[in-house]
Amino acid sequence: MPNLTPQKRDPRKIIVALQFWEGDKARAMHLAKFIADLEPHKNEKVDFAFVARFDAKHDREVIEYVARKFNVWTLTGTRNSTGWPDGCNDLALDLFQQSAARTRVPRGPGSVDGTWRNHKALYLIESDVMPVCRDWLARISDEWDVAQENGKFVLGSWSPYHSPVGHINGNMLVAPDIVFRLKGLESCPFRSGWDAYFGPKFSPHWWKSVLLQNHYDYRANIPPEILWSSVDGVTPPAVVHGVKDLSAERQVRARLFSKE
Repeated sequence: MPNLTPQKRDPRKIIVALQFWEGDKARAMHLAKFIADLEPHKNEKVDFAFVARFDAKHDREVIEYVARKFNVWTLTGTRNSTGWPDGCNDLALDLFQQSAARTRVPRGPGSVDGTWRNHKALYLIESDVMPVCRDWLARISDEWDVAQENGKFVLGSWSPYHSPVGHINGNMLVAPDIVFRLKGLESCPFRSGWDAYFGPKFSPHWWKSVLLQNHYDYRANIPPEILWSSVDGVTPPAVVHGVKDLSAERQVRARLFSKE
């Protein structure tokens, strides 16, 4: 089994940023509550951010529910693109910009600058993400620290397709100030998925995760042998992406909650 324990753990927090629009809001809020339910008590090492598209409203009831287990942030996208992939692109790329602004030295009362200076990674997720173990966040945090120790600041599920070098799926972890580290992340061409389009730009800096899996070919009725499969043939998965129905969640609940 590969060594996923860092030489020294970075004590700074991860921000899990759940992006949503009105069309998948119900599913996203369901996921947010599920993530909260996995935590036995308040997680002081991870923050949770609800990131609404410009035309979506935040759900105060769910925010309060999740706030019992995480420190919570609410952000709203400032770009007005809609549809796939342009709406998804602008929501994610705008999040990069807002995140970077929050890592700056504070400029005065009322400024958001500096509010994320004590965070080591921004983890972009969407409604079709599913944790498969209770300690998924701790395991991902450790893998991020290993990536940092190897000089990397992009981590996620790698695919050999859709770009000359492949790409890491957009449900990825990045340095919160990534737009200060890599220039040209403001926009991408019409109808191009941002994660694949920026594959060549990210590739010198990415760490191919063995914990994050992308099962986009199994959008429904994912079989257990696929859900619980291993990226490297050895390491148990921590989270999967791509399943659009409840088949993954049902299997995870059966395994994690059956004795409760």
